[in-house]
Amino acid sequence: MLALCAAAGPAAAQEDTVPPWETWQPPAVEMPDPNAWEIYLRAFSLSEAIEQRLEDELGEGAQTTLDMSEATLEPETLARLVDAYAPVFSALEAAIAGKTRVPPIMSREDIDESFEEFAYARQSCRMFACRSVHHLQREDPLSAALDGVASMRIGSDIGTHGSLVSGLVQIACTAIGEARLREAIPLLGADEARIVAGALRDVIARAPGFADALVGEETLSRLLARELLPQFEGIDEAIKGLRDDLDYARRVLAQEDPAVAEMDDAALNALIEEKAAQMKAMAPDRIWEELGDFYAEWQIEAAKTLWARQPVHAPENPILQQLTPSFEKSGMKYAVSDARLRVDLAAAAAQAFKGETGVYPASLEQLVPEYLPEVPRDPFEDAPLRTIAQDPVSRAHPASQRTPTGASVLTIYSVGPDRDDDRGMDVGRGADEDTDGDIAVTLRAG
Repeated sequence: MLALCAAAGPAAAQEDTVPPWETWQPPAVEMPDPNAWEIYLRAFSLSEAIEQRLEDELGEGAQTTLDMSEATLEPETLARLVDAYAPVFSALEAAIAGKTRVPPIMSREDIDESFEEFAYARQSCRMFACRSVHHLQREDPLSAALDGVASMRIGSDIGTHGSLVSGLVQIACTAIGEARLREAIPLLGADEARIVAGALRDVIARAPGFADALVGEETLSRLLARELLPQFEGIDEAIKGLRDDLDYARRVLAQEDPAVAEMDDAALNALIEEKAAQMKAMAPDRIWEELGDFYAEWQIEAAKTLWARQPVHAPENPILQQLTPSFEKSGMKYAVSDARLRVDLAAAAAQAFKGETGVYPASLEQLVPEYLPEVPRDPFEDAPLRTIAQDPVSRAHPASQRTPTGASVLTIYSVGPDRDDDRGMDVGRGADEDTDGDIAVTLRAG
């Protein structure tokens, strides 16, 4: 059917008729001035130059980068590399502190050209992860935690590109930083935990979300459609040709089904009308309109928390299927990342409570409003995050003017993608709808 429609070719030019896809332009985006993205690009170049210098100085086989092996680097090697890349860290911290907007998609080439820059951004997050390990080795959990937060901020800045590609990089950067943050939280003192909780609240509030990524995806789909649709502009003429010349119709349709060659005229006419209905569904104007309807429906659902979303059915039109990816899994990845950050936020606040009272709270409600403005909600159900408090404690503490009721062990969790309460059994990193377990963190006094 696609071949039959494409064979129609462009329609004859019609006076005063301009197809909507020819006048459409990508949405305008206001860019900050100055744009800290320029600092990021300079930092990436500086990192390359330092790596090359280290290779020249240390020779083949020497460790010259801060990469995926941060957990296994020898402390002396790690300290040396952290010191060598200090200018890059300074540049990245300057970029993080500024206002960033990655240039948006304006053409198909923009996506391809962004891959290398996104790879550098992800590598920058690994650098902060390495420095976080270095800080923990020096018993500085606050700096270790804030380096984890820095990775998340880099991810958020990449997410301003507004595409699923950048969104997945954003989620990866967040995961890198979140792993380091989780290791540091139980080691934080009261003031340190309050600092981390404040920084994490800011990350959560500013991070581009799933709906932001769909804006860029619609732009990309429309750019692809603008290239593809002119091939189908002659559909009305093609249908007329089939109806007016049965011998021609028989030859053309027999290419799809040889049995057509033996059909009588009545059966052939019925088949032509069936094909005409299918071809009209692929008319460029209709495809362009349905493309907009599809993204409008997804934007409505993407603006909702995951538990409240209604299914958006995939297009039946084969051309639209080529132009529109499946978004369900991407939406789930955003929700999992969001759930982990909300659990971490509650954990940091609980750690501050413990630092000031000597015990963890018996429930997250005890953190409001002193440590949190409200209990974080679970993206996977219409409810706040859950807790399990163990070893209840009620005693005065020298650092507090009150006698708190709390626990020595506190598990904070989201029910996770399977939406079942597994009593705080942490599912780990590979969470999806088919995985048993919760998105959880357990804090232990001692």
